[in-house]
Amino acid sequence: MHTRNGDERIGCFRLLHNGWERPNGAVEAVRGELSFSTPAVVAARAFRKGIVSDAVARVEVYPSLSSGKAITIAHPFSERYPAGGAHALVDGLKGSRDYKDGFWQGYEGTDLEAVVDLGRVMQISRVRARFLQDTPMWIFYPRSVEYAVSSDGVTFLPAGTSDHPVAGKHQDLSMKEFGHQLKDVKARFVRIRAASVGACPPWHAGAGGKAWTFCDEITVE
Repeated sequence: MHTRNGDERIGCFRLLHNGWERPNGAVEAVRGELSFSTPAVVAARAFRKGIVSDAVARVEVYPSLSSGKAITIAHPFSERYPAGGAHALVDGLKGSRDYKDGFWQGYEGTDLEAVVDLGRVMQISRVRARFLQDTPMWIFYPRSVEYAVSSDGVTFLPAGTSDHPVAGKHQDLSMKEFGHQLKDVKARFVRIRAASVGACPPWHAGAGGKAWTFCDEITVE
């Protein structure tokens, strides 16, 4: 969020603590960028020349070792669901249960493969990626998520795999973090490969059509 021309403020925010507003309802005007070192919920309300919008946008922020780091994506995401672009998966922002909220990055009929560059070799204890499943909307969890680490970005060592069975019928809308604990691992590069189900299964109304994979964040701890 940014400001312009002195008194022509166009945004403000209120930080929430554990999902609740401060008792005094204090509001701070934003100037420049915000940064967080711990998880937070941010509520934002736009205003201009004293006129305040009734709409309040809320976003969950989860900073980690991967937040704001360089990321390389092997297969292009859908232009319909970019979630803010190439760095959306390491921006520390989590999506809601609505795949159209602008925080979910969508891949149609293809795998998600991404390499995160932490900038230097460091101790890593856990790697996670969060996905959305909304089967009536052709969105499925990945069949598996593979993790690998590297010190030079060329040679990667397997670090674990999380498997998930393809839904056998319509499932309730849900979100799931696929993660893996690491022990005594030092690396600079972390690779995640999420295997798409590819096509909607035979029982689905869209059987044979390209299935979607939606991810909102890759987290390295």
